[in-house]
Amino acid sequence: MKHLFMLGLLFAAPQFAAAESQFGLSLYKTESKSDGDNISGESKDSFYDLKINTDIGPVYVGGIYGTRADDNTGSEYGVTLGVRSKSGFFGELHYFLAAEYKSSSNEFKKGSGLGVDLGYNAMLGSSFYMGFQFAYRTITYKEFNTATAENKITSLKPMINLGFMF
Repeated sequence: MKHLFMLGLLFAAPQFAAAESQFGLSLYKTESKSDGDNISGESKDSFYDLKINTDIGPVYVGGIYGTRADDNTGSEYGVTLGVRSKSGFFGELHYFLAAEYKSSSNEFKKGSGLGVDLGYNAMLGSSFYMGFQFAYRTITYKEFNTATAENKITSLKPMINLGFMF
């Protein structure tokens, strides 16, 4: 389902012929220690967000697919509403429709939540850009392993952005 969602957004973007569209990748690598009732230990994580959006008037709309790898795995996908200035600053609001997260032997499923990205992208030519952002995510999971339980995971991470405008 998530792959169909992103493909649909990719093919919908050219429908707004006068609009500018963007495809980007955001990256973050971390090593951390965790403590809590349902999670503990040390971990290494790599986070990747793929985004595609298109301008509609003063705002842009699109989608986001996030994934994590290494010790912990998981993914989330959702819709995006954003604004960007001609100088390169941008702000995005994401609503994550679905999310799941797995750490060691624990699985968090049936997640949904919100995200906010604030950052700056500098053009490196006519189409390519590079920049940074701060990515805030708060996702509530309704299932822990096989039991019904509510767990919220909130994060704030700096990310490097790479992408192109078309």
